Amino acid sequence: MNIPSLSAFQDFHNSYQQYVSLCLFVGLLFAVGFNRFHGRGLHLRFRLWHIILVALVVRLPLMFQNYWYDETFTSTLVSASWLDMFTAISGDVHPPLYYAFVKAFTTVLGHSDFVMRLPALLSGLHIVWGVYLLGKDHGGEQVGRWSALIVALLPAMSYYSSEARYPMFLGATLLFSYLSIREQQYKSASFGLAIASWSHVNGWFYVGVMLVYLFWTSRKLWTVALPTFAIGVWLPFALNQSGDVIDGFWLQQSNPLRFLVDMSITTRFSDWSLNVVMLIVAVVMAILFIALWRWRSQVNGWWLALVVIPPSLQWFVGLVWHPIYLERTMIFSMLLLVVPVAWYLSKQGSRIIVGLALISILSGLGSLYTGDRSNMDDVITECEGRKVYAVNTYTAVHASHYTDADVMVYEDSNSTAQQLPMEARKALWDVVALDELDNDTCLLAQVDAYTKPEQLEHIQYLSIAPMIIEINRHAYWVVGK
Repeated sequence: MNIPSLSAFQDFHNSYQQYVSLCLFVGLLFAVGFNRFHGRGLHLRFRLWHIILVALVVRLPLMFQNYWYDETFTSTLVSASWLDMFTAISGDVHPPLYYAFVKAFTTVLGHSDFVMRLPALLSGLHIVWGVYLLGKDHGGEQVGRWSALIVALLPAMSYYSSEARYPMFLGATLLFSYLSIREQQYKSASFGLAIASWSHVNGWFYVGVMLVYLFWTSRKLWTVALPTFAIGVWLPFALNQSGDVIDGFWLQQSNPLRFLVDMSITTRFSDWSLNVVMLIVAVVMAILFIALWRWRSQVNGWWLALVVIPPSLQWFVGLVWHPIYLERTMIFSMLLLVVPVAWYLSKQGSRIIVGLALISILSGLGSLYTGDRSNMDDVITECEGRKVYAVNTYTAVHASHYTDADVMVYEDSNSTAQQLPMEARKALWDVVALDELDNDTCLLAQVDAYTKPEQLEHIQYLSIAPMIIEINRHAYWVVGK
């Protein structure tokens, strides 16, 4: 079995960082050339409800794709009882609010792939409406409409609006809070920031900046009390969870501007190294750079702080401690950057620029539609009708979502890609020793760069007739009967 080494995986990550840097550099060069295409601006005739309908149509096909690992983790947690779910969450690296939100949906509407993705879809549509208000506030009706249309079509926004995870929910609550501060609705802003603080720990970087903005604007100490209390309550759990990050979390240090690429056109192409893909991404970056240059005289200090500070802090923490840079937690920064692009298109844009942007966006959407997130059918079929014995938590999570079988896990089932304490594993699965297995058991294991040597020995010992199935360039699955 040819198992990629961790150094090989890191080399792949480094090559990706070089690709991002190259896209940004080429985009900057394109911006110099494209900048000469002046226009009188383009009038957008679509009404807001037309744009929201477009956003819904763009996102719906993605709602029926297979679940990838992170989504199966959501599914596994919300399938457990409320008590077991919170026990498992306390051993993970995320606050509980989004999982509780999804579980409430499944309790009312039933447990299905579509229902678990529904909160993200609704958050994404809410963002389209919120960005319209944001753009309108910064430049009038046409800027608002262009802002909404851009978010409706951006591939990254479509992807995360159809993912059973937190990014769009976090982005929506931060956008709601920001708009509330600008409208001097301080109670709403305080409530929104409290919700955001329990959606993802990396959201605290945005919450911190916005708390300063909120206090600076309101001059009232009570406005920051609720979000500060919410962070304080979860802080001990977050400090405990940080041990998993130190012990071997999968994140690697990233280019500080990576979110500009990943949260716009996305890099979820079949092969992102293709030169044509680089050009597609570079065109979008060029339009962003031109818009920022033309909009520079209208930059608001708090807008700039929220675009720059949270991503920069995540990158800096990775330098001095451990990598925590997670671009999908930076959707809010991308939403703010949409406004100058919308302003540019409505005030000074030309048909050439809009045409180039549209080709790039449609290429990104086409890649999302023709690809798939993770297809586990070939693997799970081999275990049909049997109990599943998972050698690591990664495979246990997949099995819990894709099968109705009883799932058991190996005693030392943690890997550096997914770590859960024993209490969390017992809340989700049966922890079973080797000598307790019977013959009616299907061994399921992922073997990759993060597999521990002792786990590999365990897999080889148990595999009587292994089947090796390659799912993607980094994951290999062994099914033993």
